Amino acid sequence: LPLLMDAAAMAGETGTIKEIWQILWDFLQPEQWSKSQPIAVTSEMIRGLLTAFFGQADDPDGYVHNPRILEICQKILETVQGWERVPESLRGQLPWEATPLDILHWLEQQLFHERIAAEPQEACIELMGWLDIPWDDAPCAIVTMVNEGYIPSAIRSDPFLPPRLRESLGIDDNLRRFARDAYNLSLLVSSREEYQLIAGRQNLEGDPLLPSRFLFAPDDKVMVEQVREYFGLGNQPIRRRPPRWNTAASDDQHLQPPRPQSVEPITEIRVTQFRDYLACPYRFYLRHILQLATADDQIEELDPASFGSLAHQVLCDFARSKHRDSTDPDDIAEYLIRKLESIVKHRFSAAPVPPLPIQIEQLKVRLRAFATFQAEHAKRWRILHAEYEPANPVLLDVDGKTIHLLGRIDRIDQDRETGSFLIVDYKVTEGDKVTPDQLHRKKVAGERVWIDLQLPLYLRLAREVVKDTAVNLGYIVLPKNTEATGLYQAEWTEDELIQAEETARHVVRKIWRGEFWPPNPDAEGRFPELSPILP
Repeated sequence: LPLLMDAAAMAGETGTIKEIWQILWDFLQPEQWSKSQPIAVTSEMIRGLLTAFFGQADDPDGYVHNPRILEICQKILETVQGWERVPESLRGQLPWEATPLDILHWLEQQLFHERIAAEPQEACIELMGWLDIPWDDAPCAIVTMVNEGYIPSAIRSDPFLPPRLRESLGIDDNLRRFARDAYNLSLLVSSREEYQLIAGRQNLEGDPLLPSRFLFAPDDKVMVEQVREYFGLGNQPIRRRPPRWNTAASDDQHLQPPRPQSVEPITEIRVTQFRDYLACPYRFYLRHILQLATADDQIEELDPASFGSLAHQVLCDFARSKHRDSTDPDDIAEYLIRKLESIVKHRFSAAPVPPLPIQIEQLKVRLRAFATFQAEHAKRWRILHAEYEPANPVLLDVDGKTIHLLGRIDRIDQDRETGSFLIVDYKVTEGDKVTPDQLHRKKVAGERVWIDLQLPLYLRLAREVVKDTAVNLGYIVLPKNTEATGLYQAEWTEDELIQAEETARHVVRKIWRGEFWPPNPDAEGRFPELSPILP
């Protein structure tokens, strides 16, 4: 019913419609929908609404005896009661207050995959789940979706309960599911006069499906014939899938990735792009010269880069806010959480899928740890710039020619007493602490060589601010282990920073000469968007 309808509008109505409207009006007042309140209050509203509509089980006159309605009500009440049984110790870690509308969205999500059995009808064929088949005495059975991942079913990935932990805890894992489904199929085959097994070719999204391994004989020769028959190959030769690119093999054995083409010399480069070239020149060429990238508008969870980007946005907004000089950790944390929730509400849907809310709660834990660190840090350092970009071009001289260095510095802080500067980059990591030297250099043949030039080149970008004043470079790290949250400064010497600039010049020379070949096979992890086309 429209929310604008009130008692006056319904005065002329009679009968069932008016009665229904009155119940809804009494229990779901429109002004309550936008107000945040404890979940227990909304749970009681839902329980009261169901009782008003369908009565109490001990009231034979007012109780609805429709089995399907009873089952639906029971599932709603079980879900609501489950929320109420959450231990007090966990309630502080959960959004225990929300608007009734949000809570109904949660209820809808939890009940979305629940099944309500239809009333049995003699003239109809009964549908049941795979696990119910052993208990059915029908002489004939037709089983659909006999495909890998369904029969046998499998847990593809679970970040909280990986396979070994499941096995040690004695709960369902893939081996036990395999044994269970194998037994069910054997029981089906041996106990039915007639049965038919159907495997699908593709799912609802159009992705191809594999037939279940249970459909094929253990003997290799028989299995090959069964596969040919299933896919309708007959005596046709098998069409082989083109192999992935292999840069180590000869051209007559494997399809080779295309060689880089000659391009116009670049005139500018971001300081973060040096890392990509040093990791793999060819992938640098694909990512930054050809600008290959993936596009996905169905975000179900944040990958590490997106998770870090979201944290960066919150922290940089904080560094520009009036709270940036605060030494009160609660004040800082309150701002950060409020800002995060605002960004998430603007960027994602009103009802995100389950992984996203979990990741947002995890990020809140890191932001609270940062707030504690920042409150102490602010007693010595004041934030001078956030997301700083130089007003004038910063040029790097390379053999008499220049290239424009681009970049955005997360933060520039200044010591309140000495006036010295601190150039900071935020790092959101999955491990413990990480130092600048760990990410910028590695040991090769007994020497430390540069693999990333970000912080040393930040020093060049900030020169018009820091001038000749003493400067420190460092990371503010927000790790998964929040106890390690804090500032980690670089300890490079002047000679080592000069060596970093020479490395930058060497990279620019190679880019100008078009040296992008061969690919580095060890760099795949740094370029996940290119993995489908390059091993």
